[in-house]
Amino acid sequence: MDSDGLADEERVRTTREVLAVFASDVAEAAFDVVTPDGPTPPGYTDAANLLRHRAGGPVEVPGYWMFDRAPVDDEIWAAVLTVAPSSYFVDLYGPQGGAPIVSLADEATSSVVRATGERLAQVQRVVGRDRLVPLAEWRARRRAARSEARRRRSPHGSPSPRS
Repeated sequence: MDSDGLADEERVRTTREVLAVFASDVAEAAFDVVTPDGPTPPGYTDAANLLRHRAGGPVEVPGYWMFDRAPVDDEIWAAVLTVAPSSYFVDLYGPQGGAPIVSLADEATSSVVRATGERLAQVQRVVGRDRLVPLAEWRARRRAARSEARRRRSPHGSPSPRS
């Protein structure tokens, strides 16, 4: 999903709506909990405290800790919806395990969903078709951007030889 140009409030709302599309499919989650810069969103402190308690592990750095892959129940899910837009990473897994069905990175500025059929149509209704980028196209864009960046760094405007 392409989140370029979304205001923070719109990015948070859209992220939560996309997560809600997958709510019935999520069996496990792994993520980090990051104390957001600026004002703390409503419910954030309670959600983070619940997750910290349920994670049971030590918190070595105040304001940042990891919730290792664990089963999701209704209480955990509600907390995930609250903290996910501030997290540096969120991976949500279906009941079959394998690759995450939703991955968020960098405070939900980067989002990947694995969806087909009606689930994909639901995501399109939330984010808009123009914001969905098929993986192959995204990879091609990324390769082109990297190639252009190498070309610009080269003193002669041509790609640098690879080592």
